[in-house]
Amino acid sequence: MESPFVSEATVRVDIGEGQWIEIKEAISHADYGAIQQATLRGLVKGELRAGEQPSFSLSDDLSLDAGSQVMVLRCLRAWSFSNGAGPVPINAESLARLRQPIWERIIEAMNRQYAAPDEAQKKG
Repeated sequence: MESPFVSEATVRVDIGEGQWIEIKEAISHADYGAIQQATLRGLVKGELRAGEQPSFSLSDDLSLDAGSQVMVLRCLRAWSFSNGAGPVPINAESLARLRQPIWERIIEAMNRQYAAPDEAQKKG
């Protein structure tokens, strides 16, 4: 029987061109919540106060990428990327400097890994 808790286990995923990422095997409830919160924060602006009617509008700084960035920062444990001085650290700055096709391959790989079991079965 599978444990109901997420472990620190990781999986290495080939993302093409001889590159790989190592990511958490599964995301936790806390990871999922942080990803969803970042996504929503990127989509709307406004506040929700107890007892008041919610007032939201589209954010002026529309960032559909916010949830993906949080997912990568929370779940990416290692990667094959290096510069002349050695391995490149995984942080917001290095993510911002990635070429778009590489970013898309990372997100695709993570989305495949973290797809709900019924979604993964439909794809596979």
